[in-house]
Amino acid sequence: MAEENTKKKLPKRKTLTILAAVGIVGALIGGYYWQYTRTHISTDDAYIQGSIYTISFRVPGTVSQVLVHDNQQVAAGQVIATLDPTDYAVALKEARANLEAVKARWASSRLGVALESDQTRARVDESQAGVGAYEKSQAEAREQLRRLEEESASQKALLDKATWDRDRFTQLYQQKAVSRQQYDDALVQYEVAASRHRASLAAQQAVRNTIAALQEQIKRARAQVELAQTGQKNVRIKEQQAEAAKAELDLAQARWEQARLQLAYTTLPAPARGRITKKNIEVGNKVQAGQPILALVSLDDLWVVANYKETQLTRVKAGQKVELEVDTFSGKKIKGRVESIMAGTGAAFSLFPPENATGNFVKIVQRIPVKIVLEKQQELPPLRVGMSVVPTILVDD
Repeated sequence: MAEENTKKKLPKRKTLTILAAVGIVGALIGGYYWQYTRTHISTDDAYIQGSIYTISFRVPGTVSQVLVHDNQQVAAGQVIATLDPTDYAVALKEARANLEAVKARWASSRLGVALESDQTRARVDESQAGVGAYEKSQAEAREQLRRLEEESASQKALLDKATWDRDRFTQLYQQKAVSRQQYDDALVQYEVAASRHRASLAAQQAVRNTIAALQEQIKRARAQVELAQTGQKNVRIKEQQAEAAKAELDLAQARWEQARLQLAYTTLPAPARGRITKKNIEVGNKVQAGQPILALVSLDDLWVVANYKETQLTRVKAGQKVELEVDTFSGKKIKGRVESIMAGTGAAFSLFPPENATGNFVKIVQRIPVKIVLEKQQELPPLRVGMSVVPTILVDD
């Protein structure tokens, strides 16, 4: 009987031990999982992103060369395709010829300004010199007139004395008080004095006529000065014409530069190092400016955009380390770090953002994009844009 009770207790103890062990293991696993989920924030809504360049010509034309094929690796600046440059080369020659013609007109207008200015200055100087010469001659004539007037006054005094002597000697001669010789001498002296006085008056009148003539010449010379000075208006007109020619030259220079650029735009270089994709161009195709002809994907600067739930980002911040696993390369761990968190949810920046103020409202956990950059100092597998990634952010406990 005692043996039967002992046999019944052994399985019961064994079961309790197993259950206790399972409970302990479960608690350890649960504790580890809880701790892991607190410090490792993961999502499977993440993809590799990169710089994708949409390539197009900046000018319209006919494709003459296509130098790449799909998925080809190209270097920055490598020629991708070219357009037929004939029309643009002709336009450049025409612009160049027009530029040279405008340069010649501008140079001619500048010379015209200098020539007109010099001629005007010479005419003004010559006219002013004439005015000065006439004014000097007039001043000399006035001085001569002053001397003649003084001399005439002296001659008048001599004439008055000679007249008085003539009258006196005439009476004395009639009275037989003087000789005929004395009477004749008085008459001669009177005639000489009268002649000299008349000559003095005539000389004064001649000088006055000269002064009047010089005054008229001065007026005409001053009029010539004013006329010569009107040439300054012609100088200003020439200057304005030169300014207009300079503006025309600037325009011609700009058109030549534009034609040169358009000719250069017939050659299409790669904007960055990357791979060609979505090629949609062949020789002979006519393309328009800005028409997409292919895409270039730069694989040198890739990053990950992970769409985390808003409830997962409580302790996520820039600079935290990230472990990434790409679906294509399962088991390969890639190191990264959080660079930034988007300023809004994905829904807020969608084409049609939700309007929760209208209609019935159903609360939905939103997702916020997190940008994760890859660490440079590591060997990366051949990643491609759009690959699915599972990132795990390591946050502080």
